[in-house]
Amino acid sequence: MLELQSSRNSRRRITLAGYTGKYVLEELRKRGYTPVALVRDAARARGPVFEGCVVVTGNVLEPATLAPACDGVVGIISCLASRCANGL
Repeated sequence: MLELQSSRNSRRRITLAGYTGKYVLEELRKRGYTPVALVRDAARARGPVFEGCVVVTGNVLEPATLAPACDGVVGIISCLASRCANGL
């Protein structure tokens, strides 16, 4: 994992929540980071998975939503899953 710090000495990451993302969020918190969780629906970003995180909304399929969500972020960890048309 990259150890990136901004000029403001902020230790923030952005990650995508979901099945894999929840494990990344947990590990980043253990390492003392304040993760930024990018979610499509903020109303669904509840529970212990998101405790200690900054939740922002955006959608990777809508690029215009990503720039505002990434403001001030110094690193991105993508947890996107690849899916085939048949759901595998």
